[in-house]
Amino acid sequence: MSGSALYTGVSGMGAQQQRMDIIANDIANMNTIAYKESEVTFQEALVDTINAPAVGSPGRQFGMGVRMGLTARNFSGGSLNETGMASQFAIQGQGFFVVQATDSSGVPAGNQYYTRAGDFTMNVRDASTVNLINSSGYSLIGNDGTAINLRQGVPAGVDVTAFSVSQSGAISSFGSDGITYSVGTIPVVRFMNNNGLSAIGSNMYQWTAAASTTQPTLTGAPNSSDVNIVQGYIESSNVDLTREFSDLIITQRGFQANSKTITTVDEMMQTVLGLKR
Repeated sequence: MSGSALYTGVSGMGAQQQRMDIIANDIANMNTIAYKESEVTFQEALVDTINAPAVGSPGRQFGMGVRMGLTARNFSGGSLNETGMASQFAIQGQGFFVVQATDSSGVPAGNQYYTRAGDFTMNVRDASTVNLINSSGYSLIGNDGTAINLRQGVPAGVDVTAFSVSQSGAISSFGSDGITYSVGTIPVVRFMNNNGLSAIGSNMYQWTAAASTTQPTLTGAPNSSDVNIVQGYIESSNVDLTREFSDLIITQRGFQANSKTITTVDEMMQTVLGLKR
């Protein structure tokens, strides 16, 4: 008696377990800022051909298990939640903020990363430098390739009392001298294939050649007209709990069905072994 059904059942249980891991991660990140849920597909792992199909004969082929096929993120936008904090932003439309580590003098260093999470906070580096950083300490980068500095162009001795960001990304700081200072523009970077980005955790992604043929450069060009930056809001996760719980039940039942395959084959083997007594 062939035991291939045992291994087929095992492959099915393993695939359903992997799907459960992804669903669990989506549910765990339901409140993560700008988190993008994952979609999972399966594919037949192996096909055994006894007789190849030919003219006048359908052939004899049967599958031997399943494996995970595609795992892709759904980059549709989440709902926008008002926070009232001037240093927090949300993107309406497609695209990403650019963040980068900076050295002790505030100069960008290392790789640039991309994020939809706009939960920035002000970081007073010294009397002439106030940057916007994310929860990992990376600075928000302007379209001139340097870290946004809310005191850029503001004279010494003049306090910055507030700042605003237009929908196009232009940042203005309001000085205690009554003058409004233009301090830069927040770029929104786009890619041909968002799923070509490499997720590194902490709501950030890294460029790969699968996302676009070349890494985007910050040239000072204005943002696309169909993209808006909204100040005082953050983007919520796009996890659909109703669908996730439905998938959870389906996955659980799939796991149980595959385990039943294994126990059924085991019972059949026990019957065969009991023929001679």
